[in-house]
Amino acid sequence: MQQAGLDEGRLTEAIRDQLDRKFGAKGARVVEDNLRVVGRGFDEVREVPPGPVTDAKSPGTGAAAPASVEPAIPVMVKSLPPSQAPMTDIHRYWAQTGSFYARGMGSDSITDPFIGLGVMPASTGLFRDMTGIRFHHPQWVPENCTACGACYTVCPDTAIPGLVTEIGPAFDTVVRRLRRRGETVDHLSKAVRVMEPRLREALNAARETDSVTDLIEAVASQTVRDSELTGEDRARLEREMKLFREELAGFPFALTRPHYSVPEQREAGSGALFSITVNPSTCKGCGECVEVCDDDALRTVPQTDASVAELRRRWGFWLDLPTTPKPHIRVDDLESGAGALETILLDKSTYLAFTSGDGACLGCSEKTAIHLFIATIEALMRPRVKQHLDDLSDLIAKLEQHVRLKLVAEIDVGDPDRMAAVVREIGEAEVTLASIADRLERSTGGQPIDDDWLRRMTQLVGTLRALRERYTTGTTGRGRAALGMLNATGCTSVWGSTYPFNPYPYPWANHGMVPLAEFLSLSADDREGRFPYVWSVNRHNQLTRLLVDQTMVERARRIGVTSGPCSGRWRGSTPRWCRARRWRPRCAAKWPGS
Repeated sequence: MQQAGLDEGRLTEAIRDQLDRKFGAKGARVVEDNLRVVGRGFDEVREVPPGPVTDAKSPGTGAAAPASVEPAIPVMVKSLPPSQAPMTDIHRYWAQTGSFYARGMGSDSITDPFIGLGVMPASTGLFRDMTGIRFHHPQWVPENCTACGACYTVCPDTAIPGLVTEIGPAFDTVVRRLRRRGETVDHLSKAVRVMEPRLREALNAARETDSVTDLIEAVASQTVRDSELTGEDRARLEREMKLFREELAGFPFALTRPHYSVPEQREAGSGALFSITVNPSTCKGCGECVEVCDDDALRTVPQTDASVAELRRRWGFWLDLPTTPKPHIRVDDLESGAGALETILLDKSTYLAFTSGDGACLGCSEKTAIHLFIATIEALMRPRVKQHLDDLSDLIAKLEQHVRLKLVAEIDVGDPDRMAAVVREIGEAEVTLASIADRLERSTGGQPIDDDWLRRMTQLVGTLRALRERYTTGTTGRGRAALGMLNATGCTSVWGSTYPFNPYPYPWANHGMVPLAEFLSLSADDREGRFPYVWSVNRHNQLTRLLVDQTMVERARRIGVTSGPCSGRWRGSTPRWCRARRWRPRCAAKWPGS
């Protein structure tokens, strides 16, 4: 700034002017969001003192993180199945490529098939941990929350999911986690069944601003006091209840009107608890969720090692909780958009249909739009696919039954004397369908089976079984992809393809489509990998792109279609391609008689 003779105010205005020129057409918010990112880069740069690499600390943990030590596989990747195809196996990709980038050694990777081909399996954005790039993160205040859904809807990084959990499954999750740690919880597993109705009674008497954590603590203490156990058994119950408190402590729930009070009034026992949980790996600290919260239920707090450790502990608990029950997804008809559409995001699979972990700008509104679009497709397609699989399974069962009946149709079970003779002939050997059919055929003769029919039917059943397997498991172990996407070149293709972090959990590629006139202006080398298109309107009156084949490209070139300004004069002859009336140029309105 000193060399350019600028102060901070003039520098900011100069940057704003440049951003306005580039992004002004997309709206003032886009300009301000980008200016905010630039401002943070200017204000939050910190000097890094020189020293050995092993002196660096792992963000949020305070522990030394030598670059030579391979990091642990990310928790969200552990739950993904390995793929049968090496090029789509996220675990192989982590071992050969992702782990190098995770420890800052991306340039040291050898050229393996992934790097050589520029291929990324789905969901590799899970490798990335955003803890190191933020200085603040949101903190949820459950007593103030109304479950409006604004925060988890606006978040561009799928970092703050909402969840509705019934009381029983919440307690069962605690017991299951304790058992997984090797703890003995025989008394606790019985005690939580007593605690559930007591907690519901306390919630019914409480206000929506009361602390659910305090109510659970009071019910746990009451359950121990009222227990009829004595001696060693009582001591074990007290110990197990202490483990219960420690495991559940720090994971807050809220008592909200949409998910507890209203359902409970309609039907006793149907109310459930609401929670908001921050994903420490994908949250960038943009503050969008805090900005849209009108209830002071989200506040920005400074990031510390302790706060990150608590975020990770809560996130681990969230992963073990079941997804939101269907009655709390308040959508009457998703096809027609009837209902509280934001509640579709309360389903874990729908909310996490977008992986994140990418390099998009903080608070990127484009990502928010993409997340909502993808989540809606996921919510629409899942019941359709389930119905299709049910129909497929029913068809397979009917075909198999038809074949079985056809094969045994020749066995006449209405002749008891003949059947008794067959059984006597078998003697002490095992009576099987094959042995019965063989003896009946020898004694009475039989009709030959149509081998072509049998082959067709068995092949058909095998094909349908393979189709069902592709839907449920497939090569990747994750079943059918929710969708495939061709991405127009732009911001989404930049942060979506920044190697090696792929934020999409399904196949996608950049389509390379360019307008026909622009395509014609390119050299032969520059045309490689690009596809010309023209705009059209389909029968539903929707604007669509039509790919142009090589024949039309050559014809357009011959008649002189260009991407530059019209070469004709306003008064005089029109260009050849205007006279041919193949296209109507933008300048046509200015031409006399046009």
